[in-house]
Amino acid sequence: MNQEHISILLVDDEERIRETFGEILILNGFAVVPAEDGKAAVSAFCKERPSVVLLDMNLPDRSGMDVLREMQRIDRSVPIIFVTAYGDIPSAVDAIKEGAYDFIAKPPDFDRLLLTIRRAMEKRQLEQAVTDLSAAYRTSLESMLGASASMQPVIRQLKDIAVSDYSVILQG
Repeated sequence: MNQEHISILLVDDEERIRETFGEILILNGFAVVPAEDGKAAVSAFCKERPSVVLLDMNLPDRSGMDVLREMQRIDRSVPIIFVTAYGDIPSAVDAIKEGAYDFIAKPPDFDRLLLTIRRAMEKRQLEQAVTDLSAAYRTSLESMLGASASMQPVIRQLKDIAVSDYSVILQG
């Protein structure tokens, strides 16, 4: 994975934390986009389309959970990792249920944080590869058999049996 193309949206209301985390991330080859509150975070998320989001739970203008939900509505494929001093098990469980990739307490073990970022990116790349393969598979069946409404049930059946070891004869 080439880290120089990975941009991280770093959302925290404390400037010192943005600076410290930003320096560490930059030293490890990541591009950093800082944001100090929820409004700036969502704006940067839309404009920059980051690879990963590091998000604080408590922001001055709204909760991190609200920001997570808004970002998820915009693009669910971007991994969002909570990094917060207000970490407790119920909050972590809620965040994961809402779609967060992980939940890390401050101050973080930076080796663990970097590993979590890399794993989140690998997961995102694998999900994109599956989506691309699925689209190619669907397109190839439709190009061979046609995309008419009458062929759609046949294509669905072929997809269902494609994962099995059965032999199939098509007649038409």
